[in-house]
Amino acid sequence: MQAASETNEHHCVPRSFDGAHCEGNISRMLITEHDRFHQATGHAPPDFLLRRFLIGSVGWKDHDNRSLPPGTYEDVLRLLTPEDWRTLYQDGTFIETHGHSKGESLRRAKAAFHLAWYLDRERSLSMDQIGLLEIHKLLPYGAVEEMRGISRFFKGDSPQAVMRTFLCDTAEDDSLKWARPMREDVRQQLLIILRHSRPEHLADKGASQRIFDLLLDHHARLEECARIWEPNLRDLAGVLKRQPQKP
Repeated sequence: MQAASETNEHHCVPRSFDGAHCEGNISRMLITEHDRFHQATGHAPPDFLLRRFLIGSVGWKDHDNRSLPPGTYEDVLRLLTPEDWRTLYQDGTFIETHGHSKGESLRRAKAAFHLAWYLDRERSLSMDQIGLLEIHKLLPYGAVEEMRGISRFFKGDSPQAVMRTFLCDTAEDDSLKWARPMREDVRQQLLIILRHSRPEHLADKGASQRIFDLLLDHHARLEECARIWEPNLRDLAGVLKRQPQKP
């Protein structure tokens, strides 16, 4: 039975995304907190999670019926969707590729499929939110519950509060828990954007239409990213097929 004070290691960029087993990518935390984090968020790198928190906030309103402004979506998505997502992280965050051994090929294949799966989730969520804005279609129940679980875990009553907590939450040794390997300049730019974000009524000045257009642009950008970030999944599928099946 686990003691309440037991800790373990959290890889901020998961090993399934080629996150290295190094000090700059690992936080120590209570096992119970670590488990609750993954139950609420899944197993993705910080930039993927932050984009999901943001896109999932479409439809959120505060007590005055105000939502996040279009500029917040635009600035965060522009910053967090570079040509190569790995450039958002400090040197040494990722496993260095060595040779073409069987084990190395299998690791790369698994990492590519994890990346493809999370990109597909993000594209799907973007389309759900586009539908919510354009035809007022309700989000799938699972997506609504996911966002509620994320808000409960980070104890945030607004998307800005959730993302700020994610970016600033620290362990007992004052090291960042969830965003530890992110480049500090990227983290600070995100905090500045969130600090200056002021909710507004989406009916004002065509704000809802602007968010709709931004999500369409982001979905198209993800299609480009899929071609740049993902290796050829058909080739990698052959690597996985050749692995012996566990009994």
